[in-house]
Amino acid sequence: MQILSAEALLLLFLIAITLVIIFVKDMLAVMVIYCAFSFCAMVLYIFSGAPDVAFTEAVIGVISTLYFVISLKTTDRMAHPFRRSEKGVILLGTIVLITVTVLFALLVHQLPVIGDPDSPPNTHISDFYIGNAYAYTHAPNLVTAVLADFRGFDTMWETTVMFLAGMSVFAILSNREEGQWSAAIYTKDERFDGIEIRMIMAMIIPVIMVFAVYVLMHGEISLGGGFQAGALLAMAYILFCTFGNPARYHLKFTPHVTIALAAAGVLIYGTAGILPMFFGGKFLEYARLPFGGKTAAQLHATGILIIEIGVTLAVMATIITILNAILIRNELTQRMLRRKKKTGRKEHGSV
Repeated sequence: MQILSAEALLLLFLIAITLVIIFVKDMLAVMVIYCAFSFCAMVLYIFSGAPDVAFTEAVIGVISTLYFVISLKTTDRMAHPFRRSEKGVILLGTIVLITVTVLFALLVHQLPVIGDPDSPPNTHISDFYIGNAYAYTHAPNLVTAVLADFRGFDTMWETTVMFLAGMSVFAILSNREEGQWSAAIYTKDERFDGIEIRMIMAMIIPVIMVFAVYVLMHGEISLGGGFQAGALLAMAYILFCTFGNPARYHLKFTPHVTIALAAAGVLIYGTAGILPMFFGGKFLEYARLPFGGKTAAQLHATGILIIEIGVTLAVMATIITILNAILIRNELTQRMLRRKKKTGRKEHGSV
């Protein structure tokens, strides 16, 4: 298998970073190293000719880093040693991982060579997409044509999976004890607050939001689309909550609101697919949308924009739902620590 030297170097660097992350005990150092991992993955996607994926990796990498920053505020910086009961599970997981890796190594030689023009995907599927994408979908961007039209059904379920993943994270981090959404533990910290940080955020956040709208509206003809736009909007909100002053502006998406918005995004996507079926078309056949007076190209552009809006809403709300879960969990942790301190003081006073 022929791989460019730059790609091979990046792959080796990614493996080295992964090994370092496993053995480093400082969580802050792990966060910084993870940023390097995300950056290398983004560059690798660019070298592989996938700028859309690189764009997604860049945005999600930033959001993941912000999650780490928020979580480290209420956790210990240094990792604790594993308990005896946990070591057995780790050993079992390591054995399974090594076994699966060996199986993949034995079978990888049967896969087509990367970039081989005679491989089945390049001789049938790719040629069909390249030759017929514009004629069938009227979308100038080939990636958009594939994801939003040829594989539109697939993309809808990917959006649904992300929605369910966000709900699962919220369920795992939730607690029976009622938790209130709060970012006060961050805005009161001098590392997160200050006139300089607020001025910078006041300049950066509007730019991110405008760029998100641009990515959404021009996803059909350029890089990006609904997923990247939703992630950018969520990133702007996370920055606003963590480094801004949400209490002052009364801007706060509660978990009930974000879950409803995420579900509405999935519903918008599904509606755009089902609606043509009532007018003699097939699922996601945008040319059959009931918007009179428009050409097939315009109807395709409208249909793609509708599902992109649904994806944007679902992605944005899902990411913010995870943020809400982390903030609520952190607030509950702070409350539990305060109770322990009060209990300790009472016991000490009674003694």
